[in-house]
Amino acid sequence: MGLCLNFFYLIVYLNMHYVESFVKLDCVKSVIGIFNEDAELPCNMEAAGMKTLTLAKLHANGSSDKIVYKFNSNENDSGVQGRIKLHQDSQNVSLIIQKIEASDNGTYQFIVETDHGHATESIHLVVRAPCTGPPISKKEENGKTFLVCTTVGYPLAQLYWKTENETILCNSVDNARLGELYNTTSCIPVVGDWCSINYTCSACVGNDCISKVGYPLAQLYWKTENETILCNSVDNARLGELYTTTSCIPVVGDWCSINYTCSACVGNDCISKGNTPQFNGKIETTAVS
Repeated sequence: MGLCLNFFYLIVYLNMHYVESFVKLDCVKSVIGIFNEDAELPCNMEAAGMKTLTLAKLHANGSSDKIVYKFNSNENDSGVQGRIKLHQDSQNVSLIIQKIEASDNGTYQFIVETDHGHATESIHLVVRAPCTGPPISKKEENGKTFLVCTTVGYPLAQLYWKTENETILCNSVDNARLGELYNTTSCIPVVGDWCSINYTCSACVGNDCISKVGYPLAQLYWKTENETILCNSVDNARLGELYTTTSCIPVVGDWCSINYTCSACVGNDCISKGNTPQFNGKIETTAVS
């Protein structure tokens, strides 16, 4: 009798082991989701007859935080619960989180039960809101000129400034929340000769960076038809958030009968305009940047 019982238990154990090993759940280990767009957590199951599918969000230490989704095939479940829906198609048991939020970032555990056993797998969802811009603007404060660089995204971006000769500049940074996103602003002062060079502001999350080149104001240059560069007087003024730059040169005598070109340059980008004066006096031109 004891031999028969031992044999019976062995059969039950082997059968249970076979049943559990028959259910296989294959999930992608990590997924990047874009903020406010749908994100799919892809999983395939190598077994038929799924009864329940549970999705739990895990704490950082790996322990279960809360059940965020549970599907039961015996309850005429539509497969949609809140922002999560089941994309079930044959062996595809993927879940789709609609319009993902920053708070959806984290690790999720799939738990599947079938007629043949159960299986578990984990997927890590990384939420990203790609940084904007970062656009560069100018501001005047206490008689000083500053360049301002701003970006919005998730997670928190780092802003870096450098000059056209690759000099890295120190900058002040202010971080604020804009809903679930981060609004990061950085500014640098520009004075004297620093007003005539170009600057690059880069917004970086890890090794991923986007950059924007900006200039404090346009430079005006005069030259004659024989390419002689002329000295000129320049006046800069604010026009809202822009700069209006005015330059003038005197023209007298024989200088009145030749052609002049004025170029407005922002870095290496220039636009030019020619003019031939027919009077004694001065030529004046204005550029807005």
